[in-house]
Amino acid sequence: MCFAHAGGVPSFFNGWARHLPAGMELMAACYPGRQARFGEPYAESMEDLADQAVDALAPYLGTPLALFGHSMGAAVAYEVALRLEARHGVQPVRLFLSGQPAPHRAEPSNLHLEDAETMLDEVKRLGLSTASAMEHPELLEIALPTLRADFRLVETYQPKLTKAKSPVVAYAGDEDPDCPPDAMCAWSELTTAGFAYRSFPGGHFYLEAHEAELLLHMVGHLRDDIRLAQAIGMAGARRPSARPAEPVSARHTGAAR
Repeated sequence: MCFAHAGGVPSFFNGWARHLPAGMELMAACYPGRQARFGEPYAESMEDLADQAVDALAPYLGTPLALFGHSMGAAVAYEVALRLEARHGVQPVRLFLSGQPAPHRAEPSNLHLEDAETMLDEVKRLGLSTASAMEHPELLEIALPTLRADFRLVETYQPKLTKAKSPVVAYAGDEDPDCPPDAMCAWSELTTAGFAYRSFPGGHFYLEAHEAELLLHMVGHLRDDIRLAQAIGMAGARRPSARPAEPVSARHTGAAR
């Protein structure tokens, strides 16, 4: 499941499916208030948005899931992973977190309180290829409330900094001043599993120019994850059935866990 940046829409990931091998399916989250969910109220908080995403993933809980999030979407993906583990006992095979420092290393900001010109300047600074389209008054009128709502989610986000059980791969553009390597590598402090970091040439939206290379790197990790899961499953299937356990007294139960 892919989660877009602030102001982003699922069509941002339209080209990604062509880079996936047979057996891997692409899904992209549609946040409320845009595209197919235009007219719905915006999420009240990062936690609210993650709750909605977990509900939408309910039909897929029996399928191996990997989560990718860029910028704001990285925080959404992290929160979704925590909820899948806590509520459903489902552990995503891997988290791919892009263009967003670990939440305990993010610099505070209040863009959601600024005027339209300041917010538009920020979008241009980040280098989104479609940013110039927002200069048209009609498009800006549509995009501005969405941007403001999303910036508010990011800037009021107060994570509990729980460690995920899934391995994490962090990505960033090597010219993105908001995502220095040390802040990206701080995601390693929020997982109990493996961690890797890779940078690509470019700024905040490096992934637009390096789509194929990014997907190739991600698919490589996922193939390893699937092979590992299959090996564990085969080992479990070969394991001889255990004899029925003898009753355990209540005072010994804790030690047996």
